[in-house]
Order: sequence, then C-alpha cells, then structure tokens
Amino acid sequence: MSLRCDVEALRQERETFDVRKSQSRWWFALRFATVAVLLTISIGVFIVGTRALLSPSVYSPEVVKGSGVAIMVDLLAIAGATFAYILRPASQPTFGPVSVRSENLPEEPRRVRGRVAARRTLGG
Repeated sequence: MSLRCDVEALRQERETFDVRKSQSRWWFALRFATVAVLLTISIGVFIVGTRALLSPSVYSPEVVKGSGVAIMVDLLAIAGATFAYILRPASQPTFGPVSVRSENLPEEPRRVRGRVAARRTLGG
C-alpha cells in the first residue's frame, strides 16, 4: 500500500511541476507580448511627436506644444515602467521541489541500481 501511495504522490508532484512550467511559459509569452505592443505604441508616439517638433512651420503652435508634451510623457512612462520592472520583485514563483516528503523519507539506506546509496538530507 505504501508503494502505491508513493507512486501516486510522485505522479501528482510531476503533474504539479508540469502545470507550473506550462503556466510560467504562458505568463512569459503574455508579458513579452504586452511589452512588445506597448513599446510599439511608444515608438509610434515618439515618431509622430518628433515629426511635429522637427517641422514646426507645418503645424500650429498648439500641435507642436502638444507633441512636445506627448514625447515627454512617453519618455517618463518608459522610464517609470523600466524602473518598476527592475525594482519589482519577481511576479513568477521560482521553480523548486513541489514535495514536502523529504522529511518523511525512511531512515534506512535505499538501493539504487543494486548499490546502497546514501540518503540525501536537506542542509547536509
């Protein structure tokens, strides 16, 4: 009965790890797509604003002033997002063992491929 429980626990641990790995991939893809879209929008605002600033005779003074403000806000937003991303703690959990069974390991040595292997313990 104990072997069957151990096999089931191992299966559940593998399944949990696979789910976390898949979720981590999807979150990375979502964050990457979001950054790509926001960067594209920022570059577009910067190009349009720069065009208005570099040819002020074509546009009215209000448009030139507005484009200058838009570029400044755009640059501040990029700087703020960069600092927030750098200073923010990781939003994804780190990968690690999903098992708490290490405390419940048997005290006797276990056999690995016909040899007696030393039991690994946490911290030692």
